[in-house]
Amino acid sequence: MKLPCIGILILLLSGCGKAIVRLEAGPAPSKDTGARGWSDASVAQGIDASWATDIGPDSPADGGDEAPSNPFQAIETVPLQAGTIDGRPYLAAIPRNAYGLAFYFHDRGKDETALERVEVQDLIHRLNQRLVGVVGLQAGGDEPRSWDVNQLSAAENRDWPVLENLRNDLVQTTDLRASGPIYVVGQGNGGTFASLVAYLGTEAGWTVSGALIHGAPLAGGWVTGAYNPTSAFVLSQNDEVANEERLLEQLQSLQARNIPYTLLRCEEKTLHRWRFTRIPGIDQSRSELVFGELADLGIIDREGRRLLSVPEAWVRAARHPFWPETIRPYLPAIEDQLRVVWAARTFCGNHLHSEIAFILP
Repeated sequence: MKLPCIGILILLLSGCGKAIVRLEAGPAPSKDTGARGWSDASVAQGIDASWATDIGPDSPADGGDEAPSNPFQAIETVPLQAGTIDGRPYLAAIPRNAYGLAFYFHDRGKDETALERVEVQDLIHRLNQRLVGVVGLQAGGDEPRSWDVNQLSAAENRDWPVLENLRNDLVQTTDLRASGPIYVVGQGNGGTFASLVAYLGTEAGWTVSGALIHGAPLAGGWVTGAYNPTSAFVLSQNDEVANEERLLEQLQSLQARNIPYTLLRCEEKTLHRWRFTRIPGIDQSRSELVFGELADLGIIDREGRRLLSVPEAWVRAARHPFWPETIRPYLPAIEDQLRVVWAARTFCGNHLHSEIAFILP
């Protein structure tokens, strides 16, 4: 939902001292210093903790007397095991002695390879460190693939039986404990489906302990009234698809039932010239090359501020015929990083530490 620049509206929701801070406008984009690290502030129950500048060195876009430090680091690639269940492909990363399992649900039109994205790899790495395995299944249905968020019963939902079989198969073939907790993570259509899986899983006897829902409201109907896992909700400033008003109404239902949640925002940043070093295989010189090309194309200025609408910006970048061969294979990952920086519709990893700390204290 695009809103005029009229400041910040704070909505205080009664009960338990919780509050939601809702952005009605954004100031000029702050500097891009990457995802929050392990030193970032803790997340209070029901509080939007996203307004403070991301933790990290405030490196200028241009060098000074001293060489600035790089606030980014390449994400460690997590090996993924491929498989199929009921004819559908999946990717999984199950550590030894895994006690819990997180389902990752991709957005509409995507597939299980969403687990290979930089921001999702960061999520997997952090969860695996806590002995929580991660699995991503391909959604069913016709193209563009999407999760069944309309059939709210286990008997009628086309995706639910496949998830049950997938979990059972992982219990049989990996170190995953049969009685361990379940976590659900999703983006967009996958975020709404994650909330439905939390409901159906609880009905099936699973211990659904937490949810990370990005860019999506909860599933409708009776699911909202029965939804109960500890949850982190993330909205991106320039995501015009997410139904923000509906989500805020649903959070009042969670508030009334004392369900712990936090609402976080990803805000647009000015692009740092080393942002792309977050992508494995791109060093500082290559990242600077990409930054310079984007500036030459008129997509950003020399300070890293976006000059075009997000859709127009990426179309111009994707159609650029002169990307070096050393850069071209990385264009999908570069686009994804730009969408994170511009707070567009994508899985934003800027608050992963806070999200995970909230559901896995």
